[in-house]
Amino acid sequence: MTDPGATERTSALLRRVAALTEVERTWLLNAVGRIDDSSAFSPAVRRARQRRGALEALRKVAEAAGLAAAAPTVEQFKKHAAAVAPGRTVSRIVRLFGRWSAATDAYREADRQFDDDQLARLSAARASGPREREEYVDDVRRFLDSHPLRTQTADYERWQKAWKPYRGERPPVTYSMLRKALPWPWETTKAIAAGSIATEDAATRQRRPTGPVRGRHDLVSLSEIERLFGLARTAARNLTRQRGFPPPAYTQRRPPGIRLWRRRDVEDYLSRTPTCHRRPNDLQGLYLDTAAVAEATGLAFNTVRGGGGAHLPPPEVSVAGLRLWLQTEVRASGV
Repeated sequence: MTDPGATERTSALLRRVAALTEVERTWLLNAVGRIDDSSAFSPAVRRARQRRGALEALRKVAEAAGLAAAAPTVEQFKKHAAAVAPGRTVSRIVRLFGRWSAATDAYREADRQFDDDQLARLSAARASGPREREEYVDDVRRFLDSHPLRTQTADYERWQKAWKPYRGERPPVTYSMLRKALPWPWETTKAIAAGSIATEDAATRQRRPTGPVRGRHDLVSLSEIERLFGLARTAARNLTRQRGFPPPAYTQRRPPGIRLWRRRDVEDYLSRTPTCHRRPNDLQGLYLDTAAVAEATGLAFNTVRGGGGAHLPPPEVSVAGLRLWLQTEVRASGV
């Protein structure tokens, strides 16, 4: 009878493969032999198997080129690969290793034998090298696998600082490095790490309009007033301070204090058409800026700025670098 906990234990063990160095992964795969491509194996194992195939192709090309311990160059690989390693190309190997030199380094190290001290130094050297995008996602996956009570960015940072690496193992990156390396907001990154959404779906979700989004109130900034009146920045700013000019419909309370006007009010003033009298900042209570949304939802500021994840609605207004959400939509989202 199959042990009901065997699958879970196997999955947990395979997740640890992501923490191994390139040489350690190669040794592991050589030890266990052929590994099935089924979904039961983690992406790290499947990727390691693909790299092992690439290293085998390098070995065949090196033999065909009459090389001893040296790794083949790009030109040598292109010359012999079609005959001895069909289907293997330079571009595919670069995609697997990040760059050609990393592939040739792994090829030269694959057959070496290391004692524990040498292996520890090799792991430490590997820890200081560049990471691939999948490795950043693996760090988030390790964080989620620790079953934290909360999974906000501050919780990840506490977990990262408390991490104790084993024998030169690469420590997880900081949250600030995640933000620089990954193009998704925190909630989307967690969903990818958990396997809830695919990377391709995340890329589609991240597409945003390239131009300004003025919202249902058709709000414009000082730049649009410059364009409509044909004025320079200082002259346009002075115009908005003159008596009779429509008051702003919204003013950001935090620096830099961006002001927004209804386009219709500005155009009516330009055409000398009488406009209805409005109170200054009469839309102030309807909108929340990025900081206010973060405070209202408990999300991290960078998460909201990056898109807010799957459940936060898109901003109603995106003008002059200012993004505004309708309070009613934020409350209705349940974030």
